[in-house]
Amino acid sequence: MSQATEPESTVTDQRKSLPVQVFQELDRRDENQILSEMRGEQLQEFVYSIKLDGREITNLSYAGVKEASSSEKQPEKVAGTVSTWKVPVAKDQVPAEFIKKGVRQYPLLRSLQSYGMLNQLCDEISIVPERPVDSNSPPVKWFIHGTSIKVGVVTPICQKYGLKWHLELDEKGFLKAIILYGKALEKKQIDELVQGATWAFKASLEEAK
Repeated sequence: MSQATEPESTVTDQRKSLPVQVFQELDRRDENQILSEMRGEQLQEFVYSIKLDGREITNLSYAGVKEASSSEKQPEKVAGTVSTWKVPVAKDQVPAEFIKKGVRQYPLLRSLQSYGMLNQLCDEISIVPERPVDSNSPPVKWFIHGTSIKVGVVTPICQKYGLKWHLELDEKGFLKAIILYGKALEKKQIDELVQGATWAFKASLEEAK
């Protein structure tokens, strides 16, 4: 069932009028929910309610955002291995034969340090970390789903442009790749994915040290 949403300008104006302590409190609650989820606890609070100066402010929680996203459009989970995909699932430069086929590669770099690779071939994209990362780490979860006050990257792009996504996990549940498929993206959306993935993989890898 589709739900009416407020115009973007209205939401933006409302957020600008909120005191900074409201955002800090929402951020704190989101972080607590993410930690609870990582401990295997079931999240049941889908809406936050905050009272400030006689004013009651409500907002979707981290769990609420995930629930809304999954109810609107559940990403398809494709059975199979990386051989299912036309696009190479590689963190290193691919051989010239792949480039001739139309593969484009975008390194995930920060200060000359590599954190992985984004590969694109026609209507498929693979986003591959330098080494497998915890798929439940807050940075990776933000990149895929976002939080109640921090818009993510993968889910919004897929919803806006009509793509689907799939996670390639290793035997320990660590993320080997994120696959987006179903429609070719423009350079602007590729840049958004590159920037978001670089930050998320960098932060996740540093957390694991």
